[in-house]
Amino acid sequence: MLFKRKKKEEEIIVDQRTDVERKFEERGQEIGAKTGQVVQKTIDKLNETKTKLSESETLKKAQVKSKETIEKSKEKIKEGKDKLTRKDKERKKEEN
Repeated sequence: MLFKRKKKEEEIIVDQRTDVERKFEERGQEIGAKTGQVVQKTIDKLNETKTKLSESETLKKAQVKSKETIEKSKEKIKEGKDKLTRKDKERKKEEN
């Protein structure tokens, strides 16, 4: 016979942990469960806030306003750069 069947051995699981180790693990599981509940509540609250913001279009308004501000800033920067470039060219002409 090429493949021999292995006899099934019964596994007896013996908990060799001390009382302190068992209590520590149980307490850790309790804390983990409570932490999970707090995290879930936080996630639910965040999703609720996102929904409220999207319904009131506050988020969209803020995005539009920030885009407008960025565009205005870019224009002011370009104007400042152009002004400095012009002054630099004028200064060079005066030196020649």
